[in-house]
Amino acid sequence: MLEVELRRRLERRLRKPVSLTVTANRTAMLSVKPDRSGMVHVRAHHMFLDAPPGVVGALAQFVRRPTPDCHSEINSYIRAKRHRIGVRPRRRAPINLSHRGFHFDLREVYDRLNGHYFDGRLRAAITWGRSNRKGRRYSIDFGSFDKERRMIRVNPALDRPSVPRFFVDYIVYHEMLHAAIGFKEGANGRRDLHSPRFRSRERRFRFYRSATRWENANLWRFLRTT
Repeated sequence: MLEVELRRRLERRLRKPVSLTVTANRTAMLSVKPDRSGMVHVRAHHMFLDAPPGVVGALAQFVRRPTPDCHSEINSYIRAKRHRIGVRPRRRAPINLSHRGFHFDLREVYDRLNGHYFDGRLRAAITWGRSNRKGRRYSIDFGSFDKERRMIRVNPALDRPSVPRFFVDYIVYHEMLHAAIGFKEGANGRRDLHSPRFRSRERRFRFYRSATRWENANLWRFLRTT
């Protein structure tokens, strides 16, 4: 998971603000320091970014008030991940999130759909993607979901007044479903991106039929074959 997601999970369990610093420290895997403002400063080894819910719960208990059970849970996890001690996490190039377009604000779209369809519980970043105007184009992706970064990207070609709001909503909702449901790997090792469960939930979108009809009628406008 991302650093921001681990921080949010701790905050939900602790019901107080958390300042999280992820380290590659060889000797201190976890440390906690509260301050007078109510903020809790947590320093944790990057191995905890892959921690399952039970270990995250133990981390929260350790921050709140250490117990023998949470010590045992955390120590078992550290022993299982000891090969990662001293190994620095892979650095990723930073991404500048840009949700405000000329005609659509993706953050507004995301927050509205999150509240209506996901009870406000879905956690993912959203941004306009990069425009690629060179070369021939026989197909186009209107949106994508990066599982590792938990990031939705929307094709900037949709940021134009001729595109109806319900279609932008549909594309964002489609990618939010990927974030909510995840990907299932089939027997042949290939990922099943659009399972029957996914398709069933996709059809719950209020303007599903209007959006798919509009896409079929207007897809050619976004393609260049010469």
